[in-house]
Amino acid sequence: MVLGESKMNLENTKICVIGLGYVGLPLARFFSRKYKTIGFDVKGNRVAALNKGYDETLEISRNHPCWQTHE
Repeated sequence: MVLGESKMNLENTKICVIGLGYVGLPLARFFSRKYKTIGFDVKGNRVAALNKGYDETLEISRNHPCWQTHE
């Protein structure tokens, strides 16, 4: 270890994915396996559909655990 170098503590890390399309949604799902993750999209109808558990890109099925929220 180099003098002054420190390791990052990722224990309380929160991830934000901007854009929940065919790339952003699976990316958010991947990060949510280990970190608290927030997804953001400017399309109101996309957000409403995702909140109801519907993904028009079919990247994630309705019964996938990522639809579960954790506080």
